[in-house]
Amino acid sequence: MKPTLDEKLRFIVGVTMALTLVGIVGVVLYSLVFVTQPMVGQAPNDVEFFKLINPIATFLVGALSGIMVGTQSGKVGSPPPAGDPQGSVKQTWTGSGTPPKWVTDKETEE
Repeated sequence: MKPTLDEKLRFIVGVTMALTLVGIVGVVLYSLVFVTQPMVGQAPNDVEFFKLINPIATFLVGALSGIMVGTQSGKVGSPPPAGDPQGSVKQTWTGSGTPPKWVTDKETEE
């Protein structure tokens, strides 16, 4: 099975965003573990860094999950689902009085 252009693009974008997210987590962990911190609290530069990184990482996680969960219902040329229930059901008129228009139209077609 050959992947379509949509599938290739979703894969490339997903991998790129996942690698970006892994890079952000790696930089944050490095800054917490290996960079010297003051004895009390957190360095002012680190506070600003985390304020900047937090919305970026949140956006990446949301966009990545949206890409991975997204449906492919917009495919052109996809075959109809097998076993269409509407195609195999024969509707008949069982009421009293004059039959509705869809019954008289089907009788004239046959």
